[in-house]
Amino acid sequence: TKVRREIHQLRESNAESVQEKLAILALQICGARLARLEIAEFDIDSGLGLEITAMATELMRNSFAHSRGSEIEIELSQVENHTYLEVRDNGEGGATLESSRLGLIGVKERTERLGGVFTFLSTSSGTRVAITL
Repeated sequence: TKVRREIHQLRESNAESVQEKLAILALQICGARLARLEIAEFDIDSGLGLEITAMATELMRNSFAHSRGSEIEIELSQVENHTYLEVRDNGEGGATLESSRLGLIGVKERTERLGGVFTFLSTSSGTRVAITL
């Protein structure tokens, strides 16, 4: 599938860090809708980095395909000793975990499996997903 192909390409990518990979993906997936890309440089374990990249890819793809918004914002930072990922858009909202085919549910389950916290809010002014690991 397309997602598996992208993950495979990431593994073989010449990009050196998770942050570089995420920046490249954000530009590829979001294009002109990418309104803010705030990525902090800090050390991320390669296994965790692959998980973060996969989750961010799914969230960006969801925002681009379903939000009907004009702006997508991405943040990756370190808060205390935790990795924080947030993807938000200014779309129509209305997304629910119940209506998610597997995308949001998969991200939530992956976050919980890694011992993290998944926060999700979708209103008429957009959708915001935050993950703390």
